Amino acid sequence: MRIVFTARAASGHFHPLVPLAQAARNAGHEAVFAMPPSFQDTVGRLGFRWLEAGLDESAPEYERFIEERNRLSGPERSSFHRRGLVGLLAPRMATDLLRISEIWRPNLFVRDHADFGGCIAAEVLCIPHAAHQAGAAFDTMANLAEPLADLRAAHGLSPDPNLRMLERYLLLSPFPPSLFRADEGARPTPHFYRATPFDRSG
Repeated sequence: MRIVFTARAASGHFHPLVPLAQAARNAGHEAVFAMPPSFQDTVGRLGFRWLEAGLDESAPEYERFIEERNRLSGPERSSFHRRGLVGLLAPRMATDLLRISEIWRPNLFVRDHADFGGCIAAEVLCIPHAAHQAGAAFDTMANLAEPLADLRAAHGLSPDPNLRMLERYLLLSPFPPSLFRADEGARPTPHFYRATPFDRSG
């Protein structure tokens, strides 16, 4: 099986995926990482193939987004940040993953939970995608509905007002179920597992 692991350019989102990619490789699957250029050397040092996808934090538009976000505080800042992950990062990631897939032909995407471009690309390609939970706390996803709807429409996908796409196939969580907020209700596709910590990317 060909598996693409995706995450934005942040160690806190990349590190939790590494043990999963190593396990997939040890099981005989072909695992690659699709990430921004700043992670090319890191991915290569770990023995994985790197495929260029997504926007680096050094990109001017990303820096402007961070500056604007940092002028906010509290819930307003959190909401702006989450919407930015969709409106700024997801379109580029989705486009790059679709370009990669024309040549590499993946069977599965495993994406960091905050990589929304990964699930868009997978849905366009009609292949399964798993989300990996990098943090125990979940903010409300309600503020993602509009930008995700716009992105789905831009790629010819049908509306998904309940955001089922985000965890349609599988949610991998290294956290115990008790850490989920009680008001979230039962998540649709969770699989809780004991994680192997990774901190050796250099």
